[in-house]
Amino acid sequence: MFGAALESAILFSVYGKAKNYFINRNAERNADQSGDKHRKLSNTLPLGQVCAAGAFTGLFTGVVLTPIELIKCRLQVQREIGGVKILGSNPVYYTGALNCFSHVVRSDGIMGLFRGGFR
Repeated sequence: MFGAALESAILFSVYGKAKNYFINRNAERNADQSGDKHRKLSNTLPLGQVCAAGAFTGLFTGVVLTPIELIKCRLQVQREIGGVKILGSNPVYYTGALNCFSHVVRSDGIMGLFRGGFR
């Protein structure tokens, strides 16, 4: 539940920042074209800019959340074989999230954190 709330917070925050970037950029262009020193802000964006803001948000979120999800999944399945939980007989490979992170980076490099997401 906490992870979903964090993901939503990141999504809405980045999307809002991206939209504000386009709104301010459009206001500056309109002020330069009209010769008016005062920028007029309009919250209406063309469809292309809304799509660009959404694409940037998706890319940013994927870059941030893919390593977190990979580590979470590896920690969850380290005691399962074929979907069946093995209690006591299967060794624990990772002692925690930082141990899992360092193991992935050592064995697969930084790009190993994005396995399943971007590669």
